[in-house]
Amino acid sequence: MPVNDSGIMTFRAAGTVAAYRRVKFSGTNAVTSVVQSGATGIDCGIALYAGATNDMISVAMLNKPGTLEVRGAATAPVYGAILYPAADGKLTATAATGLGIPTYVAIRAASATGEVLEVVFRKFHSTATGY
Repeated sequence: MPVNDSGIMTFRAAGTVAAYRRVKFSGTNAVTSVVQSGATGIDCGIALYAGATNDMISVAMLNKPGTLEVRGAATAPVYGAILYPAADGKLTATAATGLGIPTYVAIRAASATGEVLEVVFRKFHSTATGY
């Protein structure tokens, strides 16, 4: 069985997905399709390209070595800020709590709201309070 050690995988879009947005597995055969993740989704990675329903899109998996690029939300985070899921597959500095919510760390400060951010995946919340 082949092994993927690049951290980039291709999935079928189960809906419209924008580039640089968080995605999660979708459907009954969860390992073959992804949808854009919402504020409470359990992410599997970041879409590298936009796609419509049934398009094949490349996804940078959360366990990929190195950094990830993802679209920011309503606030421009500073370097080192912990970022949380926001609507439409974006990230925000507004704290979220709940079991299984992914967190990220901003590697560079953003100069404007809504721009593509360079981040590293931090961890999934292990408790309801986030730690």
